[in-house]
Amino acid sequence: MPTTEKLPSGMWRTRAFYTDTNGRHQKSFTAESKKESEFLALEFLNSKQKKSKSAEMTLKEAFDAYINARENVLSPSTVHYYHKMRNTYLKPLMEMRLSAITEEAIQAALNAESRAHSPKTVRNINGSLSAVLRAYRPEFVYSVKLPQKKKPEIYIPTSEEIKKLLEYFKDTEMEIPFMLAVFLGLRQSEIVGLKWKNVSEDCKAVKIDSAIVKGDDNKLFEKAPKSTAGNRTVSVPDELAEKMQKAERRTEYVTQLNASMMYHRVFNAQKKLNIKHFRFHDLRHYNASVMLSLNVPNKYAQARMGHATDNMLKNVYQHLMSEKEKEVNDNVNKYFDDLFK
Repeated sequence: MPTTEKLPSGMWRTRAFYTDTNGRHQKSFTAESKKESEFLALEFLNSKQKKSKSAEMTLKEAFDAYINARENVLSPSTVHYYHKMRNTYLKPLMEMRLSAITEEAIQAALNAESRAHSPKTVRNINGSLSAVLRAYRPEFVYSVKLPQKKKPEIYIPTSEEIKKLLEYFKDTEMEIPFMLAVFLGLRQSEIVGLKWKNVSEDCKAVKIDSAIVKGDDNKLFEKAPKSTAGNRTVSVPDELAEKMQKAERRTEYVTQLNASMMYHRVFNAQKKLNIKHFRFHDLRHYNASVMLSLNVPNKYAQARMGHATDNMLKNVYQHLMSEKEKEVNDNVNKYFDDLFK
């Protein structure tokens, strides 16, 4: 129990006694009143006790507590991501008590993960671990070496390949979703979540204000865009507008296909047409590259694609299409050829 005494100065001092792994200690709290001095000491002891209880949690219990405390404010996809972290990664650490986890143990666990996963995944794992430890063992600060980032290798389909796929999907249920990805650069989750009420009467504009994502137990959830920039209205080319005007509106959603169905339809079409494999998301890269080749300013490109900043455009999306690169090279070479004729 704390002990309190009045000092010659008229101030009150309370000593708080506590024990940790390094032995028995005391900490003094001085205030103008006895009540305030004792309050500060008790608040300190309660904090120490809370930290002590947290340190006795296993890492798995800490992950559960972290998720439960934030479940109402996190999106279903983020909650699903944290559950995946808890169940899939860092298994040597999950049954350890927080107080027993060392920097060396974390480094060993991350090294093991780096042998099976990409540098980006390992960095994400460490980010989640760091967030949980900050919440339940804040005094523990660790420093580990993470695998070096690798520049992502992104294949951007050519316009010729896009034309072949557009022809392949013509008059099928995949036609409009494919065109939404190619012409508007919509994310797959935004296409799945697009409702007819968000399509203008003449189909010349679509409003993006929701997305359909996968949560725990593979359940689908509707969520708002990640940022306010994701909430946007995008103008529609005439070709796509005409297709949407003629489309049958069976439900409130523009497409009845889910993300998995879209992926497999594009994948099968690529095989049948002997087109190099690329992800559905790479259609968004294609759209960004078209804007780059048309010299669309970043400010407008990021607004159209729903990015809060132009970082993603600079670092990932702005890859020159192969035919545009060839055109530039040919023009440069032709200049020098003509110069010396």
